[in-house]
Amino acid sequence: LFKLIASMCCSKRARAYIDSSIFMGSGMGPSAAPSVALIHALMRFCGLDPSKEVVSRIAFEAEKAVHGKPSGIDNTLATYGGLLYYRSGVFERIDIKWPEEYSLLVVNTGIHRETGVVVKEVLDLYERRREVLEHIYRAAEELVNQALAMLRRGDFENLGELMNINQGLLYTVNVSCPKCEEIIWLLRRNKALGVKLSGAGRGGIIIALYRKKDLEGVRQLLKEESLVVSLDEQGVLSIS
Repeated sequence: LFKLIASMCCSKRARAYIDSSIFMGSGMGPSAAPSVALIHALMRFCGLDPSKEVVSRIAFEAEKAVHGKPSGIDNTLATYGGLLYYRSGVFERIDIKWPEEYSLLVVNTGIHRETGVVVKEVLDLYERRREVLEHIYRAAEELVNQALAMLRRGDFENLGELMNINQGLLYTVNVSCPKCEEIIWLLRRNKALGVKLSGAGRGGIIIALYRKKDLEGVRQLLKEESLVVSLDEQGVLSIS
């Protein structure tokens, strides 16, 4: 990362401090987000005015050094913000206005898992039960299409129902875990509109959609770490 920056920057000395609320090892982009911020800050420090495209491209190279073959989702989201629809290597920004009356609750299961192991087991299951899993994949694709339509028209009440159905599909392909299900059902019993795993599963984080008025009290019930998050529509930026 520093070699990439040094090749286009200056020789000034700098010290960087990172203050983050991201749960490490949980699938929240803990390498991409700091990389994007650091790249942008260093280039600005060196007197450059990088476009977001340049920042994202350099951050993607840094992600390669960390993960080998990243999808590019994490660095793209960290750079541009907002919502992205990703399919077959192509990104499409979804322009929506997130309603103030809804929030996302992110819960850390505290379970760290190897993404590669989970992915391989799902692929092995697909090879053994191809015809069955083809139906599940088609259902997941239809869920995404319906979810996109709901996001665009602001139908967050029904979006939660799709999140619950999606979690059922994830459970079916064995990427949930007992701790995950315990947290998911606790949130469902406490007024969550929808709850699902994020990332590879078997741990990591759980995302729940809530009406803001229903969030009070639910975090006190959780033994796990949690964050109430909102949609960032700006991405990386400079604060004078």
